[in-house]
Amino acid sequence: MTRIECAVATHGNLSMKLLTEQDGRALPVGEVLLSRPPRIALLDPDRIFWSSLMMFGPRLDSPVSTNLVISEDTRSVAEQIWGQPFTVAENEGSAVFSPTQELLPETARVLEVTTRSLSMERRETNDSVLQVLPLDQFNGTLATLFDIAVTTNAVMEARRLHGEGSEALGAIAIASCFTPALQMTHLNLRDDVPVIDFDDRIESTLKQLNLTAGFGQ
Repeated sequence: MTRIECAVATHGNLSMKLLTEQDGRALPVGEVLLSRPPRIALLDPDRIFWSSLMMFGPRLDSPVSTNLVISEDTRSVAEQIWGQPFTVAENEGSAVFSPTQELLPETARVLEVTTRSLSMERRETNDSVLQVLPLDQFNGTLATLFDIAVTTNAVMEARRLHGEGSEALGAIAIASCFTPALQMTHLNLRDDVPVIDFDDRIESTLKQLNLTAGFGQ
């Protein structure tokens, strides 16, 4: 049995864990931490669940339980995509999240995603940029009208779990938390993020979040 556990940890950090149960013990496989997300993040259970699957899905090889109270539709579609049964362990410390603001109408807008630290000064363009910065070098979050900088171990953890060149999985897992509030429907991963081919399962998971992703300059 595999477990996906999510919680708001110390100081408001978001934690997404993958554990495997062996001999009655829950052994850690991986954990993604996102420093206290700004209010613009939309942290509803279904969205966090899909985000965690982009990060941990390729490692799932047995039935999965989760403490996220996801909808029946989400559970059913996840089973079709990832080929494993999913159950909600509501009696084991269920994680309850709710949206921090109302959903805005979707528009065909692009969120630029980078792992570089950039200036957040006012620009002439209306493009929004998400800076996914390493947790061991930066701390906290910062948001302006156009840009967001967050600190997380997601990029490093993706590399550790899936191998060199898999950093994009961590970047899009974090970016998907912010796209609804920003009315974004496409993630453009800049050239500092290694290019990988997303398999059908990742593409299908992105679709559940009303997202597409690609690589650009």
